[in-house]
This record gives sequence, C-alpha cells and structure tokens, in this order.
Amino acid sequence: MGSSQSPSNCRPEVEEIIRRHKCVVFSATYCPYCDRAKTVLGKMKVSPLVIELDQHPRGKDYRQALKEITNQTTVPNIFIGEAHIGGCSDLIAGIKKGTVQQHFSRAGVEYHDVVNEI
Repeated sequence: MGSSQSPSNCRPEVEEIIRRHKCVVFSATYCPYCDRAKTVLGKMKVSPLVIELDQHPRGKDYRQALKEITNQTTVPNIFIGEAHIGGCSDLIAGIKKGTVQQHFSRAGVEYHDVVNEI
C-alpha cells in the first residue's frame, strides 16, 4: 500500500468529522500555536472537538488529508461550521475582524466575545 492511497482513504473520514462538529481543531500536543488557539477558544467558552494528530492512530493520514482539503500543512487547522478558518494567527485575526464570531453565529455556536481580551 503506497502512501498516496492513505490520504484518499482518509479524506472522507476527515471531511465527515468536519461536517459532524460545529468546531474542530486539528492540533498537536507539542505545538504552542495549538495551545494558544485552544486557550483563545476556551476564553470564548467554545468547546471544540480537538484531535491531537501526534497522538491519533491515523494522525499522519489525517494531516495529509487536511493538506489536500485546505492546502495548509501546519497545525492548528481550525474549522467552524465546516468553514476552514486556518491556524492560530488566522483565528486571532478573524476574531479581531469579527469573522470568527460570524462563523460561530451561522453554526449556532454560543460564544463569549473576547475581541478586547486578545
């Protein structure tokens, strides 16, 4: 089995995770940007599904599938209401612009606005 088949087999699974959850953070336990993004979401009183790719049995395949889906190779890789937000700096910039809050509202996710706290 070549590595080129793993992402194709895994992509529908990753897409289903994104569809089924209003907020998903694909993360890595060692990543300070992931920690920051999870902290910011915690301050917003949002409880995302967090998938730690470095601990997940198919983490490498998920990472490749995420690259195919988003063209982003880094973590965190954040989705709200199926919309790809990006990474930590994208999350923070989106909060400051109000676009993240719009995504939460569209997805039916209650949140605490932290625009003046970040």
